Parts: sequence; structure tokens; C-alpha cells
Amino acid sequence: MKTSSRAVGAMAGLLLCGSAIADCVMRDSTAAEKQYYARAQTTLREALPAAPANWTLKLAPSEPIDSVCADQKPGGFEVKIAAVYLWTRSKADKDRIYAERRKVEKEIDNLRELPPEVKKERQAWLDKMSEANRASNAAAKAGDKALARQKDAEADGYSQKGRAVRDAYWQRIQPEVDKLQAQAKALNDADVRVEVIIVANERFPQRPPLDTSKVLTAGKVPATDPGMKLQGARLMVVRSQPEGAQIEALVDQQKLNRVIQ
Repeated sequence: MKTSSRAVGAMAGLLLCGSAIADCVMRDSTAAEKQYYARAQTTLREALPAAPANWTLKLAPSEPIDSVCADQKPGGFEVKIAAVYLWTRSKADKDRIYAERRKVEKEIDNLRELPPEVKKERQAWLDKMSEANRASNAAAKAGDKALARQKDAEADGYSQKGRAVRDAYWQRIQPEVDKLQAQAKALNDADVRVEVIIVANERFPQRPPLDTSKVLTAGKVPATDPGMKLQGARLMVVRSQPEGAQIEALVDQQKLNRVIQ
């Protein structure tokens, strides 16, 4: 089972979004810094949970650090890794969830259908609107523009009253519709995707990505003068589907603590 290149590309983009664009004079990184960066990434990967049964794990591509801010001390930069955990649903599971979601959507449609008494009240206004429209057309044919405009205005007023009857009913049932829509949204038959991101030695920690459900912190965050050591790190679990809680439960504070030097 393989993770799609699109998923990995999105993961790499998320890593880049978490970084502030360097606003400094750059210099080439030294051989020692490049070696430290690669070694630190390998160390951070030790804090990632193993993929459970039926899940696949794909690491984001590791890019070398070719340049750094000239005013930074050696090793004074962030180190990042990310991984995507993917669970591909079976066709039977997708079909089941789709059927359940369609059932809930049908409930919403039925709930939004106007009951007989509301429909009757709305139709009365619509009938008056139609009558006024016919009168407007007749007046226009007779050349009475003033009467035609008057009847058009009356038709618009009746139409608004009809909409108000419908909208008042929809407003009354909206809390129940909201609950059903939340149920339908939770019935997601897409493959389950979870991202785990670890950022070490952050000088200016960024806000966690959207849909971050869990954050673990170890060591010193933000970092001050880490040098060629992992001084502090944040681990972030990003998921939008309830099944992703399986990966969230596997992240380990002690494993993250151990990678800090």
C-alpha cells in the first residue's frame, strides 16, 4: 500500500507554511551544520510512532540545509520533519459510510420540507403574487405604466412575505439541521490521513496548522542558543477525521523527551 505523491506533496507544503520566510542576509551552511542537520532529523524521527496494522507511513522528503542566516551562531536554526500516516478504506467500508451519509442527508431534506400548514400559508402569498403579476401584465398591455409598476411592487411584496414564511420555518428547525449536518460531515468515506510534524529549536514558534488535534512539547520552546544540539521540540498531530485518533493515541511524550539533548 503506497501513499500518493499528492499527499506527500501537501505534507511538504505544510512544512514550508510553518516557517517564516528568512528576512536576513544569508550565508552558505558549513559542512558541520549540514551534518548536524541531517543527524538531528534522523534523531527526531525516533519520536515518530510506528504505523499500526493496516496503516502506511511516509516521511516527507529530507531537504539539505544549504544556507542559513549569516547572523546566526552555528546550528542556530530550526530542524523539521514530518510524516503522513494513511489508512485506505475498503470498498465495503466506503459503501457503508456513503449509505449512512445519504440517509442523514435525506433526513435533512425531509426536515426542510414545509409542513402542510406552513406550505398553505406560503402558497396564499404566492397566489397573490401571481394575481398581481397577471394584473401588471394586463396593465402594461393596456398602456397603463403607472398601474403596471404598482402591481409589480405588490407582487414583489407578496413574494417577500412568502419567503418570510418559509425562512421563519427554516430558522426554527435550523438547530436540528445543524446537528444532522454535523453527523453527515463526520461520515467521511475518504481514506484517513494524519500528519505528524516535529519542529525543533524554534526561535519564533508558529501557530500550529489548521486541524491540529494534539501538541506535545519537550525541552525549551522557544530555543535561545541551541548550538549543535536539540534544545527543545514540538510534536503536532494534524487530523480531520475521527479515525485519526488511533495515530494521535500513539504519540509518546517520553519518546519526544528522549530526543532532546
